[in-house]
Amino acid sequence: MINPKRYICTSNSCTVTYDNINLTGGNMAEEKPGRSEEDILLNIKAQLTKRASGTDLKEGKIYIVYEKKPKLSFQLFFDLLKSGKTGICVSRIKPETLAEEYGASPTIYIWLTSIPGKYHIPPTSIGILTRYVTELVHKNPGCVLVLDGFETLVMNNKFLPVMRMIEMLYDEVVRTSSIVIVPVIKESLSEQELAYLTRNAEVIE
Repeated sequence: MINPKRYICTSNSCTVTYDNINLTGGNMAEEKPGRSEEDILLNIKAQLTKRASGTDLKEGKIYIVYEKKPKLSFQLFFDLLKSGKTGICVSRIKPETLAEEYGASPTIYIWLTSIPGKYHIPPTSIGILTRYVTELVHKNPGCVLVLDGFETLVMNNKFLPVMRMIEMLYDEVVRTSSIVIVPVIKESLSEQELAYLTRNAEVIE
């Protein structure tokens, strides 16, 4: 089966992009006489939702998830933890809040905060964060890392230093067959920044 490059589902339509090919609407559904357009679109949406589940993500890849709240990203992350993977979470969310919401905790939790504490890293310290997360991925082959707080990191450090961290992570992800999930608010970046960010990544939206 060809693996999609982009998944796009809205309330009105569903599109899946395979590099240079776009399939929308009935193209993804089995054509049967009497089937309504709504039934076809529901079938497409179900297929695409299934393909975007955590266990379907490929090792050695970075996934950029376009969403305003990181709900899908954490869903994919915890799906992969259930399969036995080591889970590394970097987030602005308080650890107890995340554990309460999802009923599970990552193996390693890095809280992006200026509050002093173990595994606490200020969002202004992009150099420390970069070294720490790349080392963690290096020491935990086959792990899954969710990097929540992308916009906070960009706000405190500008885009290019954060992009350098993503590039360094990409090298480790490929080498260790790991997975990185990065929730991003698409509207917060320019077209040029989006192109740079997704150059070596898969996109889920």
